[in-house]
This record gives sequence, structure tokens and C-alpha cells, in this order.
Amino acid sequence: MEDKTKMDLTSSEMSILWKTYIFETLNRCILKHFIATVEDNEIATIIKDKLNTKEQRIRTLTEIFKKENFPVPIGFTDHDINVSAPRLFTDAFMAHYIYYMATMAIDNYRIGVTVSPRADIRQFFISGINTFIQFTDRIMDCLLQKGLFARSPYVPYPKQIDFVQETSFIHDIFGKKRPLQTIQISHVCLNLQRNAIGQQLLIAFKQTAKSEEVKAYMDEGIKLSSSLMETFNTLLKEDDLIPPSYSGLGVTDSTEAPFSEKLMLSLITSLNAYAISLYGLSLSESARDDLFAWYTKILAQTGEYGMDGAKLMIKNGYLEEPPKAPNRESLAKA
Repeated sequence: MEDKTKMDLTSSEMSILWKTYIFETLNRCILKHFIATVEDNEIATIIKDKLNTKEQRIRTLTEIFKKENFPVPIGFTDHDINVSAPRLFTDAFMAHYIYYMATMAIDNYRIGVTVSPRADIRQFFISGINTFIQFTDRIMDCLLQKGLFARSPYVPYPKQIDFVQETSFIHDIFGKKRPLQTIQISHVCLNLQRNAIGQQLLIAFKQTAKSEEVKAYMDEGIKLSSSLMETFNTLLKEDDLIPPSYSGLGVTDSTEAPFSEKLMLSLITSLNAYAISLYGLSLSESARDDLFAWYTKILAQTGEYGMDGAKLMIKNGYLEEPPKAPNRESLAKA
């Protein structure tokens, strides 16, 4: 029987393994700062367990690259973290960050499963999904027990099954909007959560960055996230729904950077790219004229901000290039 691990990696497998290594090494640095400064014992235990499993996944990825004679990406190393830096985030923020990153990783590892013909690569991602699901369950329980989990608004159960009868379901009639559906409320609340976490990161990075260009970029992100959160809060309030509160998240007054500016910019641009994909999903499930227009505008704004971040990373030599197809024209001229 053919050994499936002897097959060369496909371009899709190369891409997802490379991308996963970069982000795993980045978050290892974040977790090292967390574990050095966390105060809550329960959250500390979860961070330690998560860091241990992350180290194992990075070792496995390194073994795969070496076995394939594939250059191991640089990613992020101990040069990108100052473990002696003072505490920059509250415990509540750390817990929310872990929860959000676990959900983000589930999406990334799910893609890894679906694009990997090789059984060993597929199994790596399947195992990762199971691990992230367990961490999501643990950290959600922790947040709930501590009263830190921001629940989406409650609405009454439906009393009957209805079918759409009029185009007013999509279009405003005389300026009157129909109430938000629960799926749209869910997207609004998830987008609020993402922006609340992102905004705190931006505040922390602006506060600790040394480069004026990086500070200015983080400041633009703070303004954008504030504007988006105001929009999402307004959508809920228009239907007399109470927006979820993320007041437990916070940044200390430390101005000493725990992370390199390369890491700061890379994390923000990665989260920005992930947000674009999720805004697209929100748009696809928002069958209401005003929501469609809002999400279209948000996608444009977020995309422009992401491009500015990529340009800044290239300017500073921070952007590690992913594997790419050979340039056949150049080879033909060699």
C-alpha cells in the first residue's frame, strides 16, 4: 500500500503549514508574556497548558519542515519578546484573548483539514482542532464563572413559524426597517467582541511602541475600531437591545514594550485580515439594505487599513514572504 507521507506537499499544504507556523510562534510570544504577568491562578493554569501544547505543535511543524527539506520559517522567536517587561494586560483581557485566539485557530485548522490530501498533515490539523475545542470550552467556563463572558442580548422565543412574504424583508419601505434577526444580532455581537479585543491591543501597542510611524498606525486602528463599535452598538440599540459590555478588558499604564514592533504589526495585520473574512460572512447573512451598505463600507475601511499595515511591515523589513510559485519567465531567461 502506498505510503501517503511520501507524497510531496501540495501548494495548499505548504501554505497552511507555513501560515500556521508563523501564527503559532507569534502567539507563543504573547503567552510567554501572559504567563510571566498573570495573577489569577485559574487563568494562569489555562495559559500554561495552552503554552505547552503550542510548543508541541511548533515542534511538530518544525519536524515536518525538516523532513520535507523545506526551510523552517523564521516566524517569531525570543528576540521578539522581553519577558522581564512589566504587566501590560489585565487578567480579564488575557482570558478573552485566549478565547478569541482559540476560535480563530479552529477556523484556520479546519481549513488545514480540508486542503490536506496527506494523512499525516490532515491528522496534525484534526488533532489541533480537538485541542482548541477543549481550550475554548475551558476558557468559556472560566469566563462565565468569573462573570467576564459578555453574553449577546436575549430575545423572546418565536411563537410560530413564519415565511417571508414581501420584499420589505430586504428593502426599507418608507424608511422603516424590520427588526434584526438573531443571526444578524449574533454577527453584530461577534464583531463587537473582535473590535473590543483588537482595540485594547492597539492601545497597548501604541503605548509601548517606540517608532512614531508604528504609534500613528496603531492610533488609526483605535479610531477605526471605535467607529465600528459605535456602529454595532447603534444597530442593537435601535431595536432596544442592550449591547454586550467588555469593560473587564484593560491595559495597564506600562510603557515598556514586551513585544517587538515586528510582532505588534504582524498581529494587528493578521487580525485585520481575519476580520475581513468574517465581515464578508456577516455581509452574506445580512439581508437588509442598510446592513449590506454598512458591511460593504466596513470591508473597504478594514481592507485599506490592512494594506497600510502591510506597507509599513514591508518598509521595515518585517514581512516574511510565503512560499510561492516559480517565475517561469525569469527561469526561461536564466
